[in-house]
Amino acid sequence: CGPAEFLTLIENAENIIMEHPDSALILLRKIDRSSLSSGKERADFSLLYSMALDKCYIDTTDDGVINVAVNYYKKHKPLNKRFMSLYYQARVYENAKDDEKAMQSISEASSIREEAVDTSYRIKALYVKARIYMRLFQFELQNETYEKISELTYASKSWGDYIQCSLDRANVNIILHNYLHNNITNIIIHITIIIFFIFFNN
Repeated sequence: CGPAEFLTLIENAENIIMEHPDSALILLRKIDRSSLSSGKERADFSLLYSMALDKCYIDTTDDGVINVAVNYYKKHKPLNKRFMSLYYQARVYENAKDDEKAMQSISEASSIREEAVDTSYRIKALYVKARIYMRLFQFELQNETYEKISELTYASKSWGDYIQCSLDRANVNIILHNYLHNNITNIIIHITIIIFFIFFNN
């Protein structure tokens, strides 16, 4: 496709990828990758394509596509896309069951200043860390990560995510034999408050 058609397909895919990733993937597959002439075009396509695959639950283990975006955004802004490319690289490594590489990608992403990154992606990255800690049986670190997720979801008023994270924290505390700890009481109180908040605002 030509430059004008490429921009149209990319823009359309970006506009629908959050709610309709399957449709975005269809659009992206219409793009002839060999026609992409600039580093930015290749990076934007690679990032969107990786996003679409992940959101469609297509668990690729080949990092060839996302690495194009990672390598480009390591040297170019915006920082949010640098973070996103590293997050999706971590997801590929997680699919491949390579937790060491996945953690390296997430750690590199975490070094990007927080105000430059969308909160929803900071939460997604922390969930990757939490899953890795769980598989490594590092439950203390997993619990600490859930605490960070809880703070972010509460601050951003993402109540559904906050409740889910609170339940996840409760499960970890049970594993750690801390189920009588005051933290559990605090979690239950927070969940109750949020349920009442949601109920009375509907």
